[in-house]
Amino acid sequence: MVQELDDASLNPFIKRGQPALILFYSEMCRYCQMFMPIFKEAEMENNQLVRFGAYNCTNGSDNVMEEFKVQYFPSVKFFKQGQFIKDYTGKRSVESITSFIARNL
Repeated sequence: MVQELDDASLNPFIKRGQPALILFYSEMCRYCQMFMPIFKEAEMENNQLVRFGAYNCTNGSDNVMEEFKVQYFPSVKFFKQGQFIKDYTGKRSVESITSFIARNL
């Protein structure tokens, strides 16, 4: 299950041991609405390898967007050992997300 994150839970989620893929989105963004089911399906296929989280920037603070350099929606960022590794910039497909995870673990 993709864990919904907020200002208080975002950093602790990242800092836990297992790698994490986090979706930064806006609930009003049409592209985010179309991508969310794909992200959730990718989580079902990869949840043994990576934790999946989603942070709603509409309800979050501007400081979070600045800290994580969120410049567009949807933005997907990969973290490992509590550190930012890479932005996901691939196709919006389960296969592409799975391949990205495998290359970055």
